[in-house]
Amino acid sequence: MSDNLDAALEVSLFDERGGRYHDYIAEERPLSVIVQGYPYATLMRTPGDDQRLIMGFLRTEGVIEYADDIASISPCDRENDEGGWIDFIKVSLASGVSYTPRARSSYVSSSCGLCSLEESHLKKIEPLSSAGWAPIHLSQATIKEYLEKFNRHPSLFSLTGGAHAAALFSPQGELSYHAADVGRHNAVDKVIGASMNADLEELSGWSLFVSSRAGYEIALKAYKVAVGALITIGAASSGAHRLSCESGLPLYSFVRPSRAHRHHQPL
Repeated sequence: MSDNLDAALEVSLFDERGGRYHDYIAEERPLSVIVQGYPYATLMRTPGDDQRLIMGFLRTEGVIEYADDIASISPCDRENDEGGWIDFIKVSLASGVSYTPRARSSYVSSSCGLCSLEESHLKKIEPLSSAGWAPIHLSQATIKEYLEKFNRHPSLFSLTGGAHAAALFSPQGELSYHAADVGRHNAVDKVIGASMNADLEELSGWSLFVSSRAGYEIALKAYKVAVGALITIGAASSGAHRLSCESGLPLYSFVRPSRAHRHHQPL
């Protein structure tokens, strides 16, 4: 597990009287993604775990399905844009992977992932009741246990308050993968990429825990990789609620030690 603690920057801040004090903020820098030699997207992200970020990002974008679909992934030389340095990462797909080049004309914001999924939200959400997938219905005691483990884990999220964190809990309840980023959807992509990097192809028995609200784009990523349940500390949007109801994906939002909003019929 990687927590990007070295991506926290110590800065000088000032109170209303001009007194100086120090605090930590999360690093944020653009990463341009090149797929098969063509520009694909530029992500605003917290540096670190870039390869896992891109693996998860391309998985939830539908470009790849398995880790083996990537022949190589490597950082390139940085270039100086008018706004500062831009990092580059080059992805070569494995032989036989179908890919039609398409470039994006703008940054994918660190606060919203839906712009990277603009085609997906136009498609009908199909139920996840396919062979091999089963929903996970969590008790309040289990949710409390997950929340305590998540909050105890040191990360950029807990250090700065200016980042989001995501985690994957195993079927046995272990916090197995954890990542933090200024973008909540980036944090999700990083833990998805970490699971792919570990050759974990099925997530139906796993729970995805996110520090943010349950926005539609977060729920859509959870749906695309078919996790068993999505748990968020923040509230859910109507889009995430509808996706949960239509797909059958268990969604637990606004989780606290003594309660959680359940967006599906409990057993």
